[in-house]
Amino acid sequence: MSQQTSGYQRLFADLKRRAVFKVAAVYGAVSFVVLQVADLIFPALDLPEWTLTFFVAVAALGFPIALVLAWAFETTPEGVRRTNPAASGELEAIVAQPVSRRWPSGLLALAGIVLLYGGGWWVIGRTGGPSTVAREASESSAAGRDAPPAVIEAAVTEATPVDRRTVAVLPFESMSQDEESVLFTSGIHDDILTQLYKIRALHVTSRTTVLQYAGTDKSIPEIAGELKVAHILEGAVRRSGDRIRINVQLIDAGTDDHLWAETYDRELTAENVFAIQSEIALSVARALEAELTTEEERDLRDVPTRSMAALDAYHRGRVTFAASTDAEDRASVAYFERAVELDPDFAMAWVGLLRGRTWLIRTGFETDTGPARTSLDRALALAPNSAEARLAAGYYHYYALGDYEGALKEFTAADSLLPDRIETVEALGYIHRRLGHWKETLALGQRALELDPRDANLLWNQGLTAWALGRFEDADRLLEQSLRIHIEATVVNGWRFKALLWMDGDTTAAREFVGLAYPLVDPEMRALWGADLALAARDYPAAVRALESAADMEPLEWLRFPAAARGPLYYEDRLLYLSLVHRYAGEEDRSVAYADSLLAIAERELPARPPAVRFDVFGRRAVVHTAMAYAHALRGEKRPALREIGRALELFNADYDAIDGPGIEEAYARILVLVGEPEQALTQLEHLATIPSYLVPGRLRLDPMYDPIRDNPRFQALLERDWRRDVRD
Repeated sequence: MSQQTSGYQRLFADLKRRAVFKVAAVYGAVSFVVLQVADLIFPALDLPEWTLTFFVAVAALGFPIALVLAWAFETTPEGVRRTNPAASGELEAIVAQPVSRRWPSGLLALAGIVLLYGGGWWVIGRTGGPSTVAREASESSAAGRDAPPAVIEAAVTEATPVDRRTVAVLPFESMSQDEESVLFTSGIHDDILTQLYKIRALHVTSRTTVLQYAGTDKSIPEIAGELKVAHILEGAVRRSGDRIRINVQLIDAGTDDHLWAETYDRELTAENVFAIQSEIALSVARALEAELTTEEERDLRDVPTRSMAALDAYHRGRVTFAASTDAEDRASVAYFERAVELDPDFAMAWVGLLRGRTWLIRTGFETDTGPARTSLDRALALAPNSAEARLAAGYYHYYALGDYEGALKEFTAADSLLPDRIETVEALGYIHRRLGHWKETLALGQRALELDPRDANLLWNQGLTAWALGRFEDADRLLEQSLRIHIEATVVNGWRFKALLWMDGDTTAAREFVGLAYPLVDPEMRALWGADLALAARDYPAAVRALESAADMEPLEWLRFPAAARGPLYYEDRLLYLSLVHRYAGEEDRSVAYADSLLAIAERELPARPPAVRFDVFGRRAVVHTAMAYAHALRGEKRPALREIGRALELFNADYDAIDGPGIEEAYARILVLVGEPEQALTQLEHLATIPSYLVPGRLRLDPMYDPIRDNPRFQALLERDWRRDVRD
């Protein structure tokens, strides 16, 4: 027995002599650090999910190799050489050392092994393997619950077989890089997508999603796998003088074989452009054995305009509208106006003009609905049975009038004309959400994610739905998935930060996120993040410094999008935020000074807000009254504060708008706290906790606004409640 023990001791001593334990410890520690960095960086680089797993596997497989090399070789001043056998008595001397000197080597090696393999399994677990997510979806279904949106998305990713009639049209390559050719190529790509959308038997990935692959070096099978499609259509366009040349090919993603390819070389006329697009759509349909109705074939062969100048203006309008910036929104309207001026019977140009004018109303740049109504009447007169026209009509009711029931009627009509077009399904989901039809919202979200699992806009909107329903883990996951696709999306970065800080109450994770996302967002967002983190830490001077760094932040800019742009009415206005922070710090004079400025600006702004007709569309007047209520409360004027927030609630609340309305109701609770009505404030908060809203427990825990009622047993009960909201209609 002692001889056996002696053998183990000699082996242990030789491992120590050859520095095997040190190598194990260093290898494990370095691998652990590298894996953590990879876990943060790989998603930002949009690398495939298997990349991280492969990285872990390589690190794990390299470990025993490193140990073997450490045993066989040693580093000397003369270089690397084979390790000599132990000298006589050398191992016995090591064994004879006190235990306290022998243990650290073994412990270091054990720590290295734990760091390597434990860290590897942790990283792999963080990626959420498909079998785990599928099991969550199965368990949710078995329990008879509505599957959360994120579970729906993941279940679709793994379990849904790919329909052979699915196709994604990758952005076409412009063979000339001048602006006119690039815009023309983008327009051709849009038109071909529109043509393919008309074929009911096909399922076509949305334009928004396929644009992610412009200039990509991913393979066709990789792209098809991410988009869950069976086929890829790609092409190139050359516009030169009075000639047009289009090369196009349809690829079977499973085999990477060409099913069909063609080159079109013709005179550049509007008739020829539309003829080529029709032939491409018909060829794709034939190749995928998609049966066409007589009406569909007739629509595909239609020539919307014979004016090449009108077509160019229309293409420019669509490209600039898709860019969705303030300047380009206005420019797109001008291009569409030019198109209908050149050809008053160009129906799709009227549809584009309707969408452009309606969006300007939604964003608050225009208030007159007359021009949009003219566009609507003309579009429906020219194309009464067009899904595009009905969809645009829905957005007129939605964005221009705030008539959600009217919008629902038009969106439903568009969906019946072209079922399973992703844009229409999304629109239906958003309007049902406004109306508070949560079961329909979830069902449409599932349907949309099945149609297009990589639509970044859809993913973050589904995240907001999950948030409002108290499904916080799903909301966080969906926001993260959206950012993996479009990492520079400012709005989504803003919501992701809110999810970590205010929804989860995780200040450490929020700070880590800011460190990664800081270069990707504008200075205004950075200032708000800094102030929010300082506020959660009760570091009021730091919050003031962060807000003062955004001195150019436009007062009341948030009124354009009272809830959609950054969230409900918390601190998005710099003056309101500064006034509140100084109040928390006990600096009443400075708080009142900022409140005075806020009130003056709000009072000047109110007359410019459009009057409420049916109700206050998107709460544009309500948010001004809310700002005034905050200002009065911070000035110590209780009755005017309650009067103004009362006016806001009359104009806009959860009964009018189920997704943004609760933001005004939460502001009411906060103002009740400010004016010293704790019991009423708690009653309002208890109400908000039972309906879909953005009120979250992390905000209640961290926000100093609620310090005056924090010790109240009713408030403590709020923190402990189940925040998952019911979805019964």
